[in-house]
Amino acid sequence: MKDLIEKNASVIHDKVLNCLHARLSGFISYDDLVRVLKYEFKMVEYYKLKKCIIDLTGIKVYPSGGGEYVKDVWFPQMERNGVNYIAFIVPENVFGEASMQKAHDKVEEHKNLQTRNFTDEASAKSWIEEQKVAADVLV
Repeated sequence: MKDLIEKNASVIHDKVLNCLHARLSGFISYDDLVRVLKYEFKMVEYYKLKKCIIDLTGIKVYPSGGGEYVKDVWFPQMERNGVNYIAFIVPENVFGEASMQKAHDKVEEHKNLQTRNFTDEASAKSWIEEQKVAADVLV
């Protein structure tokens, strides 16, 4: 499966960490956001990924309806797809961070997901690397 790399979004299979690594930046329309998130679902399923790094540092704010989509569709679908660990790199501006927090306010309802927020990519990668899952163990 090919990585998705666009002006305001990228969805990459990080082979070193065996995780999905997604990045959103600038302004992204609702339709583009949903399209990118659906690509994330496909990549997680294709590679049977259990870990994700979601970099939101460059996003200004979710588009209208985007936060609800993340809360009501993205989190439940990622959990159904078998994801166990998600490292979020929080937006740099206060409006983006507030938008993210609102979209993530029910994450604790997803018992099989462990999430952590980070301010830098290195810390997020370090935490993801520490999370050992069955898929990481070579037989």
